[in-house]
Amino acid sequence: MSQRAPSGQRSGSSRGGTKPITIVLLILAMLALFAAGFGVSRFFAGRTSTTVAPTPAPCVTVSVTPGASLPKPAKVKVNVYNSTKTSGLARRTAAETKKRGFAIGTVANDPAGVVVKGVAEIRYGPDGEPAAQLLALYIPGATLVANDTTGTAIDLAVGPDFGAILSNAQVAGSIASPSPTTTGAGCASKSASAASPSA
Repeated sequence: MSQRAPSGQRSGSSRGGTKPITIVLLILAMLALFAAGFGVSRFFAGRTSTTVAPTPAPCVTVSVTPGASLPKPAKVKVNVYNSTKTSGLARRTAAETKKRGFAIGTVANDPAGVVVKGVAEIRYGPDGEPAAQLLALYIPGATLVANDTTGTAIDLAVGPDFGAILSNAQVAGSIASPSPTTTGAGCASKSASAASPSA
């Protein structure tokens, strides 16, 4: 009996030593699998981020009151020119324009020597754009023509299709009524050419 006891002790210690090694190997295997899975997920995440299309900039519709930034007629000086062969047209147009409250400057034949086609041309420099936009509300069909003149005075060159200037009451409604307009980088590009606000 004294000889069997040591043999039993050696056998028991051998089985007990195997369990810690197995546990360590399992832990190492789990860590390796976790690391491999994490690396694969990072790889595919990086590939996905490079193929996603950028979100386009929004185009927002807002309500704008056309006359909010326009000057009063009394603050606008208008030179009236006759660009037709109809005698006295510039003088009559200047008188009607003055009745709407505009200040009148020069009244004469068109010094540019241009034969205006259509209703009229409203010519303005960089500082006269708001005044030109206001006058265009009174003359439907008039064409806004930007140039490099200085100052805020604008030129009204009357063409053969010129009819009449709208009254203050008629224009007041369009000035006060808000209208939808779009703004933002996502909006379609607008034409660079000037257009009549009343067109």
